[in-house]
Amino acid sequence: MANLSFSGKITKIGVPATGTGKNGEWTNTTIEVVEVEGEYPNSMVFSAFNKQEIIDTLTEGSLVDVLYNAKTTEYNGKTYNGLNLWKVEVTEAAPAPAGQVTTKKVVTKAPVTAPEDDLPF
Repeated sequence: MANLSFSGKITKIGVPATGTGKNGEWTNTTIEVVEVEGEYPNSMVFSAFNKQEIIDTLTEGSLVDVLYNAKTTEYNGKTYNGLNLWKVEVTEAAPAPAGQVTTKKVVTKAPVTAPEDDLPF
């Protein structure tokens, strides 16, 4: 099968859905990409199943080339199409809003400890 690709601007990065299946934990995030050329631009929504490391490098407004596979599945007698990305190449990063630095913030959580019991009884 030939590699399928789609080029455009990321207009939306969805909230990751997570769960646990027979093969362990999984994460699925969708991104919407719209063509930037043409009078009637097409848009596509891609699923990134267990590819959160790719999604974490993307920002809305970036121009990208998405490499993907098309897949059809059947569930309860209905047929569904899916576009599963496997690689995203950023061709032009989204401009940072005025006055902001373009570095990503890493949030770490402090370990939760039980408060000390200082009651006299």
